[in-house]
Amino acid sequence: MDSQIFQNVIRDPTPDKVTDVMSAITPDIIADIMPSIFGEVDGGKTSEVIAENTLDQIFTVVETRILGDGVDFVIDRFGDRIVDMIIGNMFSIFQRVSMMVLGS
Repeated sequence: MDSQIFQNVIRDPTPDKVTDVMSAITPDIIADIMPSIFGEVDGGKTSEVIAENTLDQIFTVVETRILGDGVDFVIDRFGDRIVDMIIGNMFSIFQRVSMMVLGS
């Protein structure tokens, strides 16, 4: 990935530049939820609300598109590990990006 994309958004965090970064790092499977997330950012919601709603939408994608009928089994067996993984990585990325946009 081109580091210039990140430098541009840090120096001048406009919505277009943030969109470029998010498009470059967003897996295709969750790309469909990005417009609603950007709408929340543009709507002035707090970073905590945006991060919480983003995480909720990611879980919905995982439950419906990846796990399907096996979702209960996976949650029972691996629920704590899944939460730790997401809170430690993706959650913080979305929260930092939304804070950059709201800070502009």
